[in-house]
Amino acid sequence: LTAQNAVSLAAVGPAGIAGAVKRAAELLDVDIAVFSADAELITTSNAQAFWRGDSVGQNTIQGLGDERMPSAHPHPRKPFPSAGLIAEIRRMLRSRRRASLSVDVGGELLRVQTLGNSARLQGVLVVRALKTLDDIDKSVVTVVAVLVEVALQHRYDIRESLRTLFRELFGLLEDGHVGLVRRAMRDLPAGLPGQRFRVLTAYASSFSSEMLDALERRASEPSNRTFHIVREQLIVELVDEHRWSALRRYLRDNDARAGVSQTVGWDDLATGLAQAGRALEVAPQVGVLDFEDMVATRLLGLLSTSAVAKTAQARLAMLSEEARLMLPDAATWLRHNGQWDPAARELGTHRHRLKARIQRLGSLLDLDLDRFPDRAELWALITATNLDGPRQGAG
Repeated sequence: LTAQNAVSLAAVGPAGIAGAVKRAAELLDVDIAVFSADAELITTSNAQAFWRGDSVGQNTIQGLGDERMPSAHPHPRKPFPSAGLIAEIRRMLRSRRRASLSVDVGGELLRVQTLGNSARLQGVLVVRALKTLDDIDKSVVTVVAVLVEVALQHRYDIRESLRTLFRELFGLLEDGHVGLVRRAMRDLPAGLPGQRFRVLTAYASSFSSEMLDALERRASEPSNRTFHIVREQLIVELVDEHRWSALRRYLRDNDARAGVSQTVGWDDLATGLAQAGRALEVAPQVGVLDFEDMVATRLLGLLSTSAVAKTAQARLAMLSEEARLMLPDAATWLRHNGQWDPAARELGTHRHRLKARIQRLGSLLDLDLDRFPDRAELWALITATNLDGPRQGAG
């Protein structure tokens, strides 16, 4: 009872989960680690006991940056092959069932317990001990597990409640109010890049709920310096240039599809968004496409980020509202190589109606859209203004 009380008091202290884990480890003379729902290390009583330059070593320990944590245990143990542990954790999480069992990793038995309910597992608690835990020891571990579950659920609830606010803050970032947003986020569980960052876009419909939660959870840690929102079914992330390689590795390991801009500054946020959107549009079904790689093989990809864009925008601004409303239909028609039937099916209209609209648009633009050069000019206008970019729910 004394141990359970001490662990509970530590959990509500300033150190939170980390404090509870450390206190329980000291009282039971064991090593304890908490892993997230995507098998990343959240906190541990003894980093050296679980760290081994492989899967665990590549991950960031939330709240402590990239530095290895000093041992908090009075009797540090030798590291063991953590890749085997990570594989077991991932297997348990994929099963989507509550479980508590002993696992043999490198000839050593570890107690591994899932956190959360079967509908949404929140992570895994791992206990490494040199002795067999008796029922009293296990009761203390159960207290730790319950406290960690509550804390992880609380973090999720906070993230969920802040989603609308973050979308509004992103609008302020687009308007150039970076300093205002930094002040507003000072006490929020979220990060913001420094002066140089990448813009990432991806279709939310192509990501599993676990991956969406993982991206949001990573961004909720200020030290990761990543800003995350989902709007109109499109994931948008602003990732500090020093954090991009870790995120790329995560996306690659999970076969994600995404488009990524060049490194930009806050004054070029709009350019970064256009670049990431252009890269996403032509990205393979599995893979992360950099804007730099895209323009190396696709000349038209440069149009939306060059002086041509301003000229195209000025020309289209002179059109009537009627003509501007026809441009998305024209983009669809051109993507189907000027074929009426497939374009009409995608747009949910009749081919004759679509043909009449395109002919009307050509007349308003003074273009003969039966001729290839004029079709190419229309496509250049659409490309330069990003009207053929990612569409809601596409992918």
